[in-house]
Amino acid sequence: MKKILIIPFFIFLFSACKKKELPDSQSQNNPQFYIKANVNGAPINIVAGQNDYYMYSSHFQNQNNVYTYKSNIKLNCSNCSGYSFTLLINDFKVSQPNATMIVDSSIYTGNYYYSGANLPPLYATCSFTADYTNQLTSYNWLFSDASTSTNSCVVKNISSRYPYTVQLITSSYAAAPALLKTINILSPLQGNVEASFDTLNHQLRCSLAANLTQTVSNYSWDFGDGSPQSTLSNPVHIYANQGYYPVKLKVWNTANDTNYFSYQATIFKSPQPNSNFKINLTKVPNTFSLSAITLQLTDPNGNIYTSDATAQPESSYFTISDVNDYQPNELGDKTKKIKILFNCTLQNGTNNIIISNGEAVVAVSYK
Repeated sequence: MKKILIIPFFIFLFSACKKKELPDSQSQNNPQFYIKANVNGAPINIVAGQNDYYMYSSHFQNQNNVYTYKSNIKLNCSNCSGYSFTLLINDFKVSQPNATMIVDSSIYTGNYYYSGANLPPLYATCSFTADYTNQLTSYNWLFSDASTSTNSCVVKNISSRYPYTVQLITSSYAAAPALLKTINILSPLQGNVEASFDTLNHQLRCSLAANLTQTVSNYSWDFGDGSPQSTLSNPVHIYANQGYYPVKLKVWNTANDTNYFSYQATIFKSPQPNSNFKINLTKVPNTFSLSAITLQLTDPNGNIYTSDATAQPESSYFTISDVNDYQPNELGDKTKKIKILFNCTLQNGTNNIIISNGEAVVAVSYK
């Protein structure tokens, strides 16, 4: 478990020195800030502004210069006993000390990973290299981030947050159709489709193979001509007519890891340009748990349970479903009001608790 140096400067969204009661419509029927969940099957419902509970927010920069957004709903009473809830959201990047926080790149609607729980790579460095080359060839690359290139080889850094598409159109003495590929850097099954062609004896024969990073147990080939699919690892297919055919391959293994590949079968009796390209990627690990979250729950006995470095079951999730600007806090810092949905396992030593059907509305501050 990483040790994070927390230097919080608590920023009260509700003053702890002079308690502010919410109007009835907020405190009873439509609370501004709350958490409700089942803890080992028993329901809890904490509302800021009721029963001495208050909502606090802060932010800090840890020893790795990663900003963390923090929310805390807890009791403001030294003699009271009850649950308290803490949410930590790591920034998406390492920042210079005391740099401005880019909140919209860190706090957004979508799914997040729990810190230390099989985090995906931070990004992948990908090289895209055209198969067809000669001195008269031109290349037109279009990437889903709207960038373009005319080089035969392009190197890009691709985030794991979004699907990424790459399109190539190759032209020489004739233009080949565009080839579009979708990059899934989260899949452990990476590689490229390779092919060889034999047009002797008046046959349009194509031998296909997948050069993959891991062994797979299942193949599904679509040859792009309407013929039946093949489940062979290295199929040979004879086309009826010359032309360009969009070959598609789906592969998966016994762990249900899946990936998809595309290839442009260029079936002609004389050489023709094609828009095929190879992808080679190197994954960069998320060493500092960027864009990862940690949940903490303190029980009435003062025991702190955390999701950090806790193995999460497949049923776990964390989603920010809504983000809105909120009023400045007492120090003048801006805040975001967020709604979260979550299932997870929290740990204290060898003791675990299961949080299910979790829902909360909290606020985080930033500068």
